[in-house]
Amino acid sequence: MPGWEWSNGWVPKPGIIALRPLKVGDILSANFALLRVHWRAILPFTAVIALVTQVAGLLISASVKQPQNVPSPFTPSQNPNADLRKSLSTLADSYPALGAVELISFIAGILATAVTILILSKAVIGRPAPLAEVWQSVRPRLAQVFGLSAIIALIMGGTIAVFFGPVFAARSAGASDGALAGLSLLMIPGCAIVLWLCVSLLMAAPALILERQGIRSALARSFRLVRGSWWRVLGIMLLVTIMIVIAEGLISVPFTMGAVFSQGLNPDTATSTTYRILAAIGGTIGMTVTLPVVASSIALLYLDQRIRRESLDVSLAAAAGIPGYTHAEG
Repeated sequence: MPGWEWSNGWVPKPGIIALRPLKVGDILSANFALLRVHWRAILPFTAVIALVTQVAGLLISASVKQPQNVPSPFTPSQNPNADLRKSLSTLADSYPALGAVELISFIAGILATAVTILILSKAVIGRPAPLAEVWQSVRPRLAQVFGLSAIIALIMGGTIAVFFGPVFAARSAGASDGALAGLSLLMIPGCAIVLWLCVSLLMAAPALILERQGIRSALARSFRLVRGSWWRVLGIMLLVTIMIVIAEGLISVPFTMGAVFSQGLNPDTATSTTYRILAAIGGTIGMTVTLPVVASSIALLYLDQRIRRESLDVSLAAAAGIPGYTHAEG
């Protein structure tokens, strides 16, 4: 039956998902369906964002002196405390450049997320989503979207500062290797709390954009939607992340190999201009595809939680012109 799917009964499927609680496979397949159906609206937009991000990152990295003799975490060491000090020094020296690159990537992710979430909301009920129309809807909300993202970044940054700050402060004060090793243990609970916050705040952007909530309400909304499903949300996002890493790796292989062979297997290939340019090209292609996948996965998890808890599928069915539909359990 066109527009319906069998799942313990006939369930309407007006767009890229069936209107019922989503399984992992549904979320993964919906990502591909979104790109297939709405690639004209999504890919040109994310391509521009990816290109600007990669060029900016290329220019910043070219202006930074590359660290030398950085200890590898996989190589046995005779002096682990000294290696820890050297690693902290390298991280502190490269932090400004890393921060600039991450800020640019952060802004790119915000724009891609906002546009993709709105396109997906239309794709779910089978409505067209031309980019001009979507951008017109997104533009008035951009200030709030950036404000929300800035607050989340401050929350994450403040948490990191609380747990990581003492380590760098002790290093700057000339603390002993033993003291640095002891303080570095604070990073473990710090990483755990940051991960918990990342997952708990994951649905704030869809709540702000699709429900037109304020920043504070969107943050609280995300906590409520994730509560009780934290591990499931984490597991699905980890799976999506692994798939993205694999995809980006496969896309970058031809460019990396081209750079390596063009330099004659020179050990300095990784710092050459040719390598960086080819890596940026591969990164642009990879980001063009993966940026909307991350955003749509978050939005699909948001819809799934609302379908499970609030019977959002009934409202979506009505919006798609399917009256009289009742909630499908799953």
